[in-house]
Amino acid sequence: MTARCAWRPSDRTVRVAAAALAAAFLLSAPSRADEAPLRLRGIKGADDRVVVDPNAAPWSAVGRLNKRTGGFCTAVLVAPRWVATATHCLWNGRTRRYLPPVSLHFVAGYAKGEYRLHAPVVRVLPAPGYRPDGAAGRPVRAADWALAELATAVADAPHLALAPPPGPGDRVTQAGYSQDKAHVLTAHRDCRVTGLAGGGQLLVHACDAGPGDSGSPLLVRLNGAWALAGLHVATTRTQPQQGLAVPAETFAKALRDVSPPARP
Repeated sequence: MTARCAWRPSDRTVRVAAAALAAAFLLSAPSRADEAPLRLRGIKGADDRVVVDPNAAPWSAVGRLNKRTGGFCTAVLVAPRWVATATHCLWNGRTRRYLPPVSLHFVAGYAKGEYRLHAPVVRVLPAPGYRPDGAAGRPVRAADWALAELATAVADAPHLALAPPPGPGDRVTQAGYSQDKAHVLTAHRDCRVTGLAGGGQLLVHACDAGPGDSGSPLLVRLNGAWALAGLHVATTRTQPQQGLAVPAETFAKALRDVSPPARP
């Protein structure tokens, strides 16, 4: 009868095999230097945002719209007591209702914890026809604008006049409080409008605008002064990413109704 011999590896053999396996794993695993850096949604190619002075024109018309529930969006002065922003910024997904005005306040000249002025919101006017996410289908991006009335007029910062919509190929400047740069105002100068969407009701743009920039202005020069051409409201989910903005003329009548221009 043949005897069976049970072979067991020595401790040294086990240690050598384990070391070889670990070395093979390290060689096959990508190094951190090889990993692609995380990119904020809304940054298109190189990050062209630069920090700007929130107390200098035209940036002084741009501020943070802070929410008591947490988070913020960007808003822009369009009249002494009125700011424009994105409607979806006012929607509370938990309660399925719009945030009450008392839970909102506009902060202008904000940079690293300091600010020039703070104004509570006393009234909000969401765009008619807007459908929040999950409410009766997809939101209507062309109606993703809102006006918010401030408790006090902002006297030390000129508000922006509304400009006709720019066309494809035209240059604009975007400025806002991005989520990853929440405590400084950044701008992407001379980015381009690349087309139209939504049956011509939305501007498509290549400005670097991410979360937090919703409600931020697209600025143009009009008769030698800065003016508001549109509000950034979304970034497409398809590649390449593109920004979507509501033309300022969309809410021009609503603004005239609540804040008629001063008579000469």
